[in-house]
Amino acid sequence: MALLDSRGPAGASSTLPTLGSKLRHAAAKAFRSNSVELGTMASPPTIATGTSSLDGTLTQYRYVLSAANTAKYRLVGGLAQAYSTAYITSTAVSLPSGTGGNTQGDATHSTWSWAVEFVTDAPTVQLRYLCSSLTYMVEVDDQPVSATGLAFPATSGTGFTLLTFGTSAIRKIRVEFRQASAFDSAYVGPTYSLWAPGDEYNVRAAFVGDSVTAGSAGPTLAHGAWPKITGKLLGWSDTRQVALGGTGFTNNASTLNTFGAALRVADTVAHSPDLVVISASPNDDGASGGTLTAAALSAFQAYRAALPRVPIIVTGTTASSTGPNATRLANETAVKAAFDAWADRNSWWIPVSTDPSGSWDSGTGTTGATTGTGNRDRFGSDVTHSNDLGNVYLGRRMATAIKSLVIPNA
Repeated sequence: MALLDSRGPAGASSTLPTLGSKLRHAAAKAFRSNSVELGTMASPPTIATGTSSLDGTLTQYRYVLSAANTAKYRLVGGLAQAYSTAYITSTAVSLPSGTGGNTQGDATHSTWSWAVEFVTDAPTVQLRYLCSSLTYMVEVDDQPVSATGLAFPATSGTGFTLLTFGTSAIRKIRVEFRQASAFDSAYVGPTYSLWAPGDEYNVRAAFVGDSVTAGSAGPTLAHGAWPKITGKLLGWSDTRQVALGGTGFTNNASTLNTFGAALRVADTVAHSPDLVVISASPNDDGASGGTLTAAALSAFQAYRAALPRVPIIVTGTTASSTGPNATRLANETAVKAAFDAWADRNSWWIPVSTDPSGSWDSGTGTTGATTGTGNRDRFGSDVTHSNDLGNVYLGRRMATAIKSLVIPNA
């Protein structure tokens, strides 16, 4: 039995041949080069950090200073938003008024994982940013400079990182942030250059979901959530988490919004995605089957009306540390019933807890309370969320499923 239920594109007028080419090119490139498979650099640059500039001989290229400077960078993971007069940050999802987002200087939006990319031939590169209590990561030519997250030099205020390579070579630099950080600029020597990566085959995917999708609990790495892992394995350089913790198709977490709410759909549309991935949520476990099916169907229809030509992948829900139990299996079954009733010809279904080969998550344990009943003993940071290793596992499973049947049929 196939892992996915594929209905394929509808009609000769579909944009999928162009997207299909992008997806196949990206996957082929990622097969040879992605940060998940390549791992940490064998010879990383020397890294120094501080709260003031570490090299006064370098020339600063401030992102927000001018259009010419902005064009030297590519921001991925969200919508660019200026903060103060010097910084750029990113937003991914809107929050109803008064609920408090995590975006720097903007309580009406939240952001999860985003990055700034550029290419340079400089032997020394300095980064300037706003610090936070979380970690960040630097990748050089698709390899992280460290196996663990990099600590900011302070928990707030301006910070600097100096990367010393020792030799001049053309390198792609990717600076990965999480939540309330902000980027200011890169500095290189006056005889060296800075420019944006090419984006002919850039794939932008919007992932609609909950805290598991957001990576707001569990992973410690800046881009450790499973959608980021899936994107890297498939060569999707721009994955965006349109996600809010506690929410689902029926659950609005009391003060937020559901997956199918007009605000969530509008946020997804604002990202101009090449494709959308909507994942069922453990937060809907309390809904009756009929209620959940109706809410999921309404959500699918809303996304299709707003994005008539964009492929939509719908996935089941992680079992987390439920076993999976009957409630979690019923949750996924109800969402699959909505998918079947939707009968959309430009969509795919990926089972997770009801996968015919077995639930992706298994057992009732966590890393802190093992039970010997399944892989959650290794992957569960708590009973709902996965640790870094568990997110890599989920990301790999999702990438394998998408690569097996979605990409060949796109």
